Amino acid sequence: MSGDRDRKGARPVRAPRPQKRDVRSGDDDQARPEGDHQSDRDGEGYEVGFGKPPRSRRFKKGQSGNPRGRPKKPKPKPIQLSDAPADAFLQEEAYRLLKFRENGKEVELPASQAVVRAMIMSALKGNRLTQRYAIEYLERKEERHFRARLERFRRLEKLKVQGKEQIAEYRRRDLPPPELLPHPDDIVLNHRTAEARIDGPETREDLRHYEHLAELRDLCVMQSALNWSRQGRNSGKRDAGTYCPALVLAGLVDHLLPQRFRLSEADQLVMFLEFEREDRRKLESRIEREFDRLERERPPSTLSDAQRNLLERTVQRLRDQLWPEAEDG
Repeated sequence: MSGDRDRKGARPVRAPRPQKRDVRSGDDDQARPEGDHQSDRDGEGYEVGFGKPPRSRRFKKGQSGNPRGRPKKPKPKPIQLSDAPADAFLQEEAYRLLKFRENGKEVELPASQAVVRAMIMSALKGNRLTQRYAIEYLERKEERHFRARLERFRRLEKLKVQGKEQIAEYRRRDLPPPELLPHPDDIVLNHRTAEARIDGPETREDLRHYEHLAELRDLCVMQSALNWSRQGRNSGKRDAGTYCPALVLAGLVDHLLPQRFRLSEADQLVMFLEFEREDRRKLESRIEREFDRLERERPPSTLSDAQRNLLERTVQRLRDQLWPEAEDG
């Protein structure tokens, strides 16, 4: 029985655990990481290892490891009144497209137009408050437009009078006329309706554009004179009723110009006869040089890529029809 108790009460004997080696302190030279040394440069028995950096690299007492301190985060710049995005938000929301169903069809309208339509519909349904507001709103808008139109009329009328006086003064002095933009002859006034418009260039870029069109018109007249000369030389007789595409194109371009740049029928006939008297060879060379110059000096266009490609194809077809290759001889 005593032996049974001894067996029951005895605890199992466990094997002793293997002693761990401190590879961080440098007990095992093979397991020690590269760069660790048993002693620092001072020659003392200070072991270098985990948590024990060399004395030369330790933080000194009373000295911060980051002398510049933690970088401060930039404070957000407060929004100024002039930089407030309220106008951009208002414009974006006012022109945002909304979808509605009207008479069984889906329509798409800007938000501002939808608000105006809702106001008008409410007024038509008998809402007196909306009716009064709508009428007052329209009256204010019409008055504002009339004042702006009257102010523009008076300003252009003053420019027209001053421009004519300046041109007359240059003529009295026998000086070339000044380049005025807008030119007084291009300012059209309607005293009955107080409407004023400018039928001509207002900037230097506009002036160069119209001058380029006028030179293109003269080139078309020159080509029509050359075609007339060729017809008389090849057939021995000329048919006045022959269709001349170059002359038609010259008339179309002339109508695109302001009234001050246009040619009268008499001026166009005189120009045609002057070109027709020139030598045919010289006229052909002159047309080729003028066409190349106009292509190089063509003003920049504000058309889109698709519109520009369509215009170039159309011009190329017209060029093939109006300026065919000259026959030898």
